[in-house]
Parts: sequence; C-alpha cells; structure tokens
Amino acid sequence: AVSVAGEDPDSPGKVNQDAHFHFTLGRFSCIGVLDGHGKKGHVLNEFLAPHLKQNLEGKLAEVNMEENGQRPIDGILIDAFEESHYAARMDGNVPAGRSGTTCVVSLMDEEDGIIYTANVGDSRAILGIQNDDDADAVAVEVDGCTSNWNVKQLSVE
Repeated sequence: AVSVAGEDPDSPGKVNQDAHFHFTLGRFSCIGVLDGHGKKGHVLNEFLAPHLKQNLEGKLAEVNMEENGQRPIDGILIDAFEESHYAARMDGNVPAGRSGTTCVVSLMDEEDGIIYTANVGDSRAILGIQNDDDADAVAVEVDGCTSNWNVKQLSVE
C-alpha cells in the first residue's frame, strides 16, 4: 500500500495521517486502510492500525481452530472494530476524542471463496478483478458510521 499526504496551501508540510495493515492467517488474508482526520489523526492511526490487526488476528485464530461451527465473520469484524475503538478511547495518550479516522477492512476467506468488507466512516473498498488481458474494478458499497457497523459479503468465483 502506498499513501501520500494531501496538499493544503494553508498547512505546508502536512503530515500523512494514513495507515494500513495486512496479514495472512491460515485460510484468511486481510488488509485494512485507515484515513486519519484532525490535527492528531496520525497519532490515532499509529495506535489503531496495529491494535485492529492484533484484534483481528486473535479472533480469526480462534475460527481456524474451531471444529464444530464457526462464529460469523461479520461479528468478528464488528467486535474487532468496537474493541479497538474502545481501547483508543481509554488510552490517555491517544487523541481519540479530538481527532478521528475512517477505516475499511477486507477479509478474504480462501476456503469459502468469500470476501468480507467492513468500514467505518466514508472509506470504501474497490475490488480489482483480473480477466485474461483486462481488469475490472468493482466498488464495494458499504455505508457505515461509528454507531452503525456494516459488513458486505462478496462471493468470488
């Protein structure tokens, strides 16, 4: 992932507030992108990106070990978002009350052929699909906010 700080003539030397994470764990591959806002959005994202990644890895490791039944993936994504948000709000060194972020996470379940995408705020995902000599882009439409977590499922053939 690559990110470049936006330009603002009123704020020369603007700090890039974006962050990302990715991991593969068993049958799951995951990527998350965060877009910070406010004067300390980058500080918030420095906390949230590794925290959200760790939360997701822990919850998905439990799914990989279960033999009978699975916890719904959308519940795992929602819990990881909520727990990370709560941890940021409780940490006095994190400006979670004065700055913010948006986030989009896509989780690929290679065993079931499903991509789960969750977001908070106005971050969105675009799925690139390679065809013979061409590629298509598919917008993954999920509307969310901090009080309304949403998860979208796509089947991949």
